[in-house]
Amino acid sequence: MLNQQELITSEVESLRQYNNSGYDTKECPQCAEIVKAKAKICRFCNYKFEESV
Repeated sequence: MLNQQELITSEVESLRQYNNSGYDTKECPQCAEIVKAKAKICRFCNYKFEESV
């Protein structure tokens, strides 16, 4: 049986995968926030995404 922390961690990971499953979002590799796929700079931490060809 999962303890409360494991359950919360599991739920958060499920939500993260659900939110990031669409093609209109991506996860920032620096701060792990979800941003729009077309973003060039993360609005949370100012990480600059590489230009994709």
